[in-house]
Amino acid sequence: MKVAIIQARTGSTRLPGKVLKTLGAESVISQLYHRIKQCRFLDDIVIAMPEGAEDDALAKHVANFCPSTARGSEKDVLDRYMTAADQFGAQTVVRITSDCPFFDPDILDQMLEAFDHDGPDYMSNTIDPHLPRGLDAEVFTMDALRRAHNSATAPHEREHVTPYIYQHPELFSVKGFRIDGSWSDLRWTLDTEQDWTLIQRMYDLLEVPYQDARLPDFLAVIKAHPELREINASVKQKTLDE
Repeated sequence: MKVAIIQARTGSTRLPGKVLKTLGAESVISQLYHRIKQCRFLDDIVIAMPEGAEDDALAKHVANFCPSTARGSEKDVLDRYMTAADQFGAQTVVRITSDCPFFDPDILDQMLEAFDHDGPDYMSNTIDPHLPRGLDAEVFTMDALRRAHNSATAPHEREHVTPYIYQHPELFSVKGFRIDGSWSDLRWTLDTEQDWTLIQRMYDLLEVPYQDARLPDFLAVIKAHPELREINASVKQKTLDE
């Protein structure tokens, strides 16, 4: 069973409620879910949310379109992933964050094929940074997740799920994935108001239906409107310790 687990919450520090913002006719989290649903090699998609009252509205919203949901610790996201993966019988786990509305399902399908072919414990398309931020994906075995869950103790290892795996290559087989091209200077993730402005502008300027759009379509928008790069160029990505 290949299961994608989308981690989502309401309480973002820089942009609270960001995944419930309306992009087109739907919420960001709904739009992302339906993009990931186009992946050919996934058996299930789970949205994993914190169990506190603050996220009850998010859980109620998600239940309208996603039949597979789980709730767990807000801070210990590694435990939340472990709970969700166990609940839905995952053998291979895909980690995706909920603030990536331009996520490309075709790239994930390529990753899953490479993961099956190469057989590592862990694969990521960010080890060799080349994609716009917001197309990030990690694939790992259930065994690797379980070992990390049992051994990880540092706060950043618990909050960010996978650092214990990729920071210990002596314990795990770690492999990068990349496609041709380099666009790592572009930021298409949703974490600030500037990011939201950019995402809305790009969405409105797409020349193909949003759910059909892939990396080349989004790049075409940037090529035609290079001034868009400046909207969130000053935003700094948080470090693992922040």
